[in-house]
Amino acid sequence: MGGQSIIRVLIVDDERAIRESFAACLRDYGLEAAGAASAKEALELLAVERFDVALVDVRLRETDGEKLIMQAHEVAPSTRFMIHTGSADYRPSKDLRSIGIGSEHILLKPQTDLPLLVQTILTLAIKGRDCDS
Repeated sequence: MGGQSIIRVLIVDDERAIRESFAACLRDYGLEAAGAASAKEALELLAVERFDVALVDVRLRETDGEKLIMQAHEVAPSTRFMIHTGSADYRPSKDLRSIGIGSEHILLKPQTDLPLLVQTILTLAIKGRDCDS
């Protein structure tokens, strides 16, 4: 991605330890990471900052991750989304599939394959930047 800025990731999870551990991991791989503890906070950040990828917990306290992603897609259409869930049988809804989220964008908790997480983020970020060009 010669000449392009560093890849920025927004981690949306109401569990602080998860946000912080993902952020530390992503920084170890040379990515920038910011966290949001709620859908409201995530939408506020997406409205004012550019993120290549948002990693969203499907079960947030005040709303579900799917609703947040659909709202976030309106606010920041160039951001790509991944879902993080503890539910092994979770499948993306028709609405999520309509904006390009498939089973390959779903990671299970606890996530132990950090290179896979980073590779998926990089792939999504590059696709998103290619669409912006």
